[in-house]
Amino acid sequence: FMGFGGLACNAIHFIDFVSRWSGALVTEIDVSGLRSDWYASKREGFYEIDGEMNVSFSDGSSLMMITDRYEVNYMANLKIKDDEWLIDESKGLACTSDGRQTRRGDVEYQSQLTAPLVEAIFADNPCGLPTLAESAQQHNLFLNTLLGHWNRNMPARVSRLPIT
Repeated sequence: FMGFGGLACNAIHFIDFVSRWSGALVTEIDVSGLRSDWYASKREGFYEIDGEMNVSFSDGSSLMMITDRYEVNYMANLKIKDDEWLIDESKGLACTSDGRQTRRGDVEYQSQLTAPLVEAIFADNPCGLPTLAESAQQHNLFLNTLLGHWNRNMPARVSRLPIT
């Protein structure tokens, strides 16, 4: 994914997306390409970071995210297993770079997703969400990696990362 705003607050959503699509868990997060200057986010008391983050998954899939707070239009490029996917979210289109596969879909808002998910959970039906253990494993790795970056680059050392 390139050019979206808010790496610290959005990266976990892209990580979850690739994990769900590929069926694989995160094994490594490389933040060596992040800039060192954390900056104030839109929400008071919270911060953002720009640069490049690379995520590796247990099946060999990878995710590269590049952000720049001044560039908000983006196309997504994903490598899942052996296929590279080009995603145009505005058109609801995903296709492999060789044109072999195409998928269409809508990007639903959280307000459209919440009610059906809650209904499925209350009815004890599968809802397609990862288990709490799977989610915690990935989110802990993500948060601890970013926390390490913060503590290496910011004057104030923290034990809780100030991101949304």
